[in-house]
Amino acid sequence: MRSMSFAACLLHCRPCGVGVSSGCAVALALVAMTALPADAVEAAPDSATIVPGAQDSDATRRYHDALQSMIDDPTNAGRLFEFAQLAADQGDLRGAIAALERILKLNPGLSNIRLLLGELYLRVGASDLAATYLRQALIAPDMPPPLMQRAQSLLGQADRGRRKNFFTGSLFAGGRYDTNANAGPSSREVRLLGQQALLDNAALGHSDWSGEVGGTLNYTYAFDSQAGNDLEANFTTYNRKYRDTHLLDLNSFQADVGPRFYLGGVLDPSWSIRPYVSATYLLLNNHGYLGQYGGGVNVQKLIAAASYVDMTLETSDQHFQDQSAFPTNSDRSGRYTELRGSVSYQVLPATRLFGGMSLAQRNSDADFESFKEIGGWVGLTQVYPAPFHLTDYGWTTSLYAAFHRSIYDAADPVVDPLVKRQDNRFDIVLSQYVRLTQSLTLTATVQYTNNNSTLPNFKYHDTSVGLGLAWSF
Repeated sequence: MRSMSFAACLLHCRPCGVGVSSGCAVALALVAMTALPADAVEAAPDSATIVPGAQDSDATRRYHDALQSMIDDPTNAGRLFEFAQLAADQGDLRGAIAALERILKLNPGLSNIRLLLGELYLRVGASDLAATYLRQALIAPDMPPPLMQRAQSLLGQADRGRRKNFFTGSLFAGGRYDTNANAGPSSREVRLLGQQALLDNAALGHSDWSGEVGGTLNYTYAFDSQAGNDLEANFTTYNRKYRDTHLLDLNSFQADVGPRFYLGGVLDPSWSIRPYVSATYLLLNNHGYLGQYGGGVNVQKLIAAASYVDMTLETSDQHFQDQSAFPTNSDRSGRYTELRGSVSYQVLPATRLFGGMSLAQRNSDADFESFKEIGGWVGLTQVYPAPFHLTDYGWTTSLYAAFHRSIYDAADPVVDPLVKRQDNRFDIVLSQYVRLTQSLTLTATVQYTNNNSTLPNFKYHDTSVGLGLAWSF
């Protein structure tokens, strides 16, 4: 019979003193044998059962320091999380698993911890347990797309012996109120042919209610590859209907498909690359507005403890269609290219920082519709148990701010032949996710947008409030 790692056994009893005697360690090990299922213990390779003081490397010292810190305060999720990372790096997989399981007991709503447990259980050979945790992570409302893709790939490895096709997705329905639903200018004073003009009041920004329905469907086919390579296909739709502003009723459909190749260790790849093709179609007021097709490449670097760096380069041909309400819409047609990168860092088990930057360029048929854009964003997500035990599942609050600057290539002679348009847009979004059941989540969002421009025609601000239900499967 194999014993638990030294670290794992310590999680199930707090020693009386700062140090741990050999007798206490033996007793703790006997208790800890029940911490992991028998198949996980037997299937696990001999982990790094490290005796304090046996090695002098910096990594080992950090491991022992984290272990002692965890012993001193075994209910501190931050210390448990730090130890789990170091234990996994040292090869003490069972110690890392025990620490993560303890974190889940303190805060059951942490989908990132379920993802890490799924990965570690897969590494120790407990495929069934791994699949259970990974499925739970996949239906969580707060999982970022790169981590969703990682969970899909790991689930494919865990279930490869039984099936190769995997589907996940979500449906959303809700309502929204905007103080400036049509993004109309804030002032009646605008520019026309280089002269000052006055807009009719009806053309100014006005408030409106709208209903929203959206959905995603993600398909993964697991190749016969130990590296976990797979084929990913994604479909997204978003539909919005206004109470009064029917001219802006929107239907959008987007799809992409492409293989993902993993680089690195068989069960712990740190890099992945995915070339793909994509297509998008938009309708405005039930009439064709935009069709585009193209492709790109996505590169992901996974960092320990559910953190990542994500980079995407995408290019597409955009074909805008004229309508009676938008007779010159086709002037916008042309090549659109975007490079965007994002980073997510799991500071604490329940706290995630994220941010990113983007560069974009549109080469339209009309120079005054061509632009270059730079953007950036930063945010914070916090997961916590439901206040006053209102629900059995955790709640999530997310706050982020974004800034985008768009610089147009030429002046629009109809607006002002001497002034080129330059927009500075600022957004701040506060989102609240109340998980009612394992699959059903109540979402509430408040957003403020301020678009400042060198031309008064495009200056506006809007405050919106949204409420809806999301179902994940």
